Amino acid sequence: MQHPALLTLQELELFERRETLRYGSHGTPWRDHVIEVDWEPLVELAAAAHRSDRIYELMALSRPGDLLRYARVHLVDVGPRTLAAIQSRRRTRLKYDPVQNGDCMPFLDFEWSYWSSEDAWQHWGSDPDTHSWNALRAKPLWRELLGTRHRVVRLVQERVRGRRDDFLLQHELGLMDRGEHRRDFWSKREQLPRRVRRADPSQTPVPEGLQEVLCALARHPDIRSMSLPFTDWALWRALVEVQVRRSLSDGCSPNEALHLGGAEADAWAQEAADWGGEIKGPHSPEMFDVFVLPPWHGWFRDRAVAAGSARVGSYVAGPGKSKKVLIAHCDLGEFETEDRIACEGWFIYRAKDFRW
Repeated sequence: MQHPALLTLQELELFERRETLRYGSHGTPWRDHVIEVDWEPLVELAAAAHRSDRIYELMALSRPGDLLRYARVHLVDVGPRTLAAIQSRRRTRLKYDPVQNGDCMPFLDFEWSYWSSEDAWQHWGSDPDTHSWNALRAKPLWRELLGTRHRVVRLVQERVRGRRDDFLLQHELGLMDRGEHRRDFWSKREQLPRRVRRADPSQTPVPEGLQEVLCALARHPDIRSMSLPFTDWALWRALVEVQVRRSLSDGCSPNEALHLGGAEADAWAQEAADWGGEIKGPHSPEMFDVFVLPPWHGWFRDRAVAAGSARVGSYVAGPGKSKKVLIAHCDLGEFETEDRIACEGWFIYRAKDFRW
């Protein structure tokens, strides 16, 4: 039986196991530096891939050494000179503090404090700690530490490729296989640390009934633009799938096939680009076929009543933000030119000359 994050229980235990490493000596009396290495970020990456997130990042792990980007170091017993070296030569901007940072740091940050070229430490290795660390890194144990875990990563990659029922996942894999993924053209791969998310992919704040309505609207051939103030992962992914399918069938760009934007649309814009789709940011003055009224957005009742249309009230000047459908989280009343439909606490105002 596989773990929900694409790992078996045995594989999960392997990634959660801490490896104790000793090198050099410090202090009085003389004793070894002692650190522990864990691979918990690989568990997080597998969990993300299970929900079809961070796929490029996972599939780009082609070398055993790539896994070191996902290793973490716990300082069990190190001397003050080691801590000083970490502080002075750290790769990240954040100052490392073994107390405030939970006695844990990225492996690359730790190793950077010792790093010198393979030849340099042999000829210039006057620092005993640097010499000891590089001697440890040259030992065969790293083949076992990295090799066994890399074999598991390759299995996880195969399991991801086997998910044929996920259209966007397979589309992204196809872009990678053809060398057409947007990240293929970057100077280096984006791996940990990742940017802080604006929303949790596991949460679905948009009611299921409203999600079904929005997806049905997106599939309608006369709907070409939508603006939504949501950060719901599942909703945006479903909408991008409609966008990509239409883009492929119509032979046009994703944005031409179905313009997706809104007040919170940029929350998943980078992920949408990885999937092969496109989400625009919030700054868009044009009208949309479907406009979901954000809670902060102005709605002017006098204008709406005068025009007999809730859609007209959604903008201070001009015909309003919505051409065909306006959706609000409150009851705006009844209007002559629209049908009003209640849906799980939301109200859909559909132009009477539009059917879906």
